[in-house]
Amino acid sequence: MRLFLSILFISTAFTLNDDIQGKWHIVSYDAIERIRMSSAYNNADISDQLKLEEQFKLMLESAFYEFKSDTLTYSDLSNGQLVTRRALYSINDDTLKIKEIDRSFDRKAIINYCSNDSLVIVPIISGKSGTSKIVFIK
Repeated sequence: MRLFLSILFISTAFTLNDDIQGKWHIVSYDAIERIRMSSAYNNADISDQLKLEEQFKLMLESAFYEFKSDTLTYSDLSNGQLVTRRALYSINDDTLKIKEIDRSFDRKAIINYCSNDSLVIVPIISGKSGTSKIVFIK
């Protein structure tokens, strides 16, 4: 039985790593709706709300994650601009670990779902799984 579970676990890990390969585009991010519903957002002046909406639009229309072998190229918002980052990544169980190459910055996320054409992750913040899902499609 142990051997069967070990083989099942290993084959699942290989499948996940194969499925995640390729270029992904963000189609939704729950945190955006949470921000829009927050009192800080709703009490902000219109110009600040519009700036945030521009960043949301930029992220949803242009952001990507591209997984190749053990390397990840992805876009990130920095000072209101979309920048490209490079990182090494690994997958352990259901946890995606990202370690940037050009700066000292690490990220983690729980992989909720991964198939040939869709990916759902939940960022880990301060060591705890967050509540906002990021949904990607190829």
